Amino acid sequence: MSVFKDEQNQEWHLKATVTAFERIRDEADIDMLSLIDDRAVLERITNHPPTFVAVLHAWLMPQLNQRGVTPEAFAELLYGPTMQYAMEAAMKEVPQFFPLHRQPIVMAMIGKYLAAERKAADNAIEKLNDPQTDAMVDQVIARANRQADQEMQRIIGETCTRSPESLESTPGL
Repeated sequence: MSVFKDEQNQEWHLKATVTAFERIRDEADIDMLSLIDDRAVLERITNHPPTFVAVLHAWLMPQLNQRGVTPEAFAELLYGPTMQYAMEAAMKEVPQFFPLHRQPIVMAMIGKYLAAERKAADNAIEKLNDPQTDAMVDQVIARANRQADQEMQRIIGETCTRSPESLESTPGL
């Protein structure tokens, strides 16, 4: 069983059981058992917070009902750091569902995926902080400004050279 705390420091207990995974499949349209065969499922869970919250809601439904917490109220308890803690608990718990001989495989697969996600995020931050990126952004902005200026000059030039009669027949002018 894995545990995480929400924004109000309440503990939530995740246990990978058949009934929990069936609820997740039925309520959140996520087949937790396909995580090992279908990377897209793991991507949906880890990269789309509303999907992850729906998974958690289905997973924790008995606890939520016992505490009288609505789906909306539960979603409000999760943000940034608490969402991360919940994700870590969920990814730690999922392998526990599988037979002992498959657990290391599932743990390694999830671990490799999450490590790749972290590395991609680190690389993106490095690129965004690179002075060359700033220079490229400045070039794109300058090019867009030149194109806008040229288009404005073209429009103004056409408007100024037209006769009053042709201006009246031009829609929008």
